Amino acid sequence: MGGQNFVALTIGQSVFAATSWGVLSALALLGSAEDVGELAFALAIVTPLFAISKLRLRSVVATDVGHEYPLSDYVFTGLAGAVVSIPIALALSALFGETAGITAVVGWVALSRAFESMSHLSYGYQQRTDRMTPIGISVGARGVLSLALAAGAFALTGKVVWAAAGLALGHAVPFILYDYAFLKRGLSETGESTGPSWSSSRRLFIATLPLGLFAFLMALTDNIPRLVLNEQSGLAELGIFATFGFTVTGVTAVTRALDSAASPRIARALSRKDVTMVRQRIRGLTVVASLIGALALILALTVGESFLDLAFGPEFAAYAAEFSWMAVYAWMVLVFAGWTVTLLAARKFKEQLYIQIATVVVVFVAGLVLIPPFGVMGAVESLLAGGVVRLILTASAVRGVIQTLAETTDSHDVAQDGSGAR
Repeated sequence: MGGQNFVALTIGQSVFAATSWGVLSALALLGSAEDVGELAFALAIVTPLFAISKLRLRSVVATDVGHEYPLSDYVFTGLAGAVVSIPIALALSALFGETAGITAVVGWVALSRAFESMSHLSYGYQQRTDRMTPIGISVGARGVLSLALAAGAFALTGKVVWAAAGLALGHAVPFILYDYAFLKRGLSETGESTGPSWSSSRRLFIATLPLGLFAFLMALTDNIPRLVLNEQSGLAELGIFATFGFTVTGVTAVTRALDSAASPRIARALSRKDVTMVRQRIRGLTVVASLIGALALILALTVGESFLDLAFGPEFAAYAAEFSWMAVYAWMVLVFAGWTVTLLAARKFKEQLYIQIATVVVVFVAGLVLIPPFGVMGAVESLLAGGVVRLILTASAVRGVIQTLAETTDSHDVAQDGSGAR
């Protein structure tokens, strides 16, 4: 990937991350922590649901260098998941006994995620063909539009439901006016003259379901503490904790462009059985993630309290210690994301599912134990406990991929030598 493409994607991801927490900042400064908590509750319901319905198809498309499935099957499967997820999200909100107002917020947030999931399919195809600049433009545009529309709607009405409607519109416009054209171009470039195949789409769904479950559990990992915190302490502390989570998202956005660029390259290296290249890519991703994580922690320790006070208000600044520990968790997420690229490229979907099951169990148990007595700090500690377990298990899985690849390469070399000797 050229330098221009990488810079464009990095800028786009960074803009999107900044505008995401900008939405929360607007709710906090113009409203209250309870308003932030209302949106955070909707996200806690919607995010895990769409994580499983998307089946991480963006990453699968990007690493499908052998064209195992036609692009039309990816589009059909992603669209079906998005359509089904919206009514399920509304039903879950009603099941939790929320008010009609909060359920409406859930509906608008779910619609925004539906458009986002379709944009991601376009991104996946462009990643596979090393065209990152359009992705950066789209991601940045989604962020800016979402912030402007959500903040503007909340400033005018003081209602979170209209801010959520602004988010939905901010995600819809870039897809309709920009990303949809790239999907059509992708279908044309792959020479697909017919629609999706039901049998092929079914095989794609079955193949990626473990990956979708993994994404669901990963999203659940971050949202379990939010739901428990809401039950134990109410919307205000939920809003404060969720703000820290969006800051983590901002930090990880810096390396997301690098991970996106590395995924098809690692896939190609694995297909060539190039052990050296795979190791170099993993090492590079780990070093970059660690450096950014260290910088985030230093900033949190030195200017974290001032940042929280300026961006969200004194109510949030009182939790500067918790914010610093969330920076440690951000480092864990950065490293884990880089290692997961290798598992995705190696098609180790089930292994990722098992890792995330273990992580969710740890976070859930730790949350039940730590959140009631310690509140926001207990929620942070539950994430840290899960992060440690996830890193250890992922490191073991990546090591297994490399060892298997090395053994296969050695066996191939021995066979070649034997053939040459004869």
